[in-house]
Amino acid sequence: LPLWMSYVGVPLFGFLGVWVSNAFFGVPWLLGFLSLPLIIVLTVICTNSMALTSWTPTGSLAKITQFTMGAIDRSNPASNLIPAGMTAEVASNAANLLSDIKPGYMLGAKPRQQAIGIVAGAVAATPLFFLLFLPPNKAGVRSTETLVTDQFAMPAALQWKGVAGLIARGVSNLAPSAIVSMIVAAVAALVFEILRIRSKGRFPISSVSMG
Repeated sequence: LPLWMSYVGVPLFGFLGVWVSNAFFGVPWLLGFLSLPLIIVLTVICTNSMALTSWTPTGSLAKITQFTMGAIDRSNPASNLIPAGMTAEVASNAANLLSDIKPGYMLGAKPRQQAIGIVAGAVAATPLFFLLFLPPNKAGVRSTETLVTDQFAMPAALQWKGVAGLIARGVSNLAPSAIVSMIVAAVAALVFEILRIRSKGRFPISSVSMG
């Protein structure tokens, strides 16, 4: 696809994402726009991780957005949940393109044809979501209350819900061991990354892989 479509499309869909967040979930306009630069930075990190390790750390990156937005507004869970969801989707799709586009070329599919496949996938996935995860009850009403079942445990969604609850209640409710482990992990990542930079990439341990 022509490159100008990205220059137009990224700001356009960024604005649409902020509008949808506000219209459907009550996320303040300011928080929505503040989340966009963070989403872009985390997408670059996710893409880099995919190139280095063939792994997309969408869950952990989404938590960064969630905690950042939660630090600004603790009153509305949607203010941190929705930007976190946007981070996961944007970062994972951008990173997964690295593993999709090369096989596409190998099979003779040009990027334009793959873009058509994305539209086809979205059209198919939306009704499938309602059929699988939001079936109507006896009264014919679809409710998110029945979203989590034994068949579909939704671990990522429950994780985000737990983080939203943590933001609302405060870190003081965490177990001391969890706080210590967070500090140890942060310090270890910082040390690994400094050593990688100082050794000009020769340090054998990758902080991304360890994370």
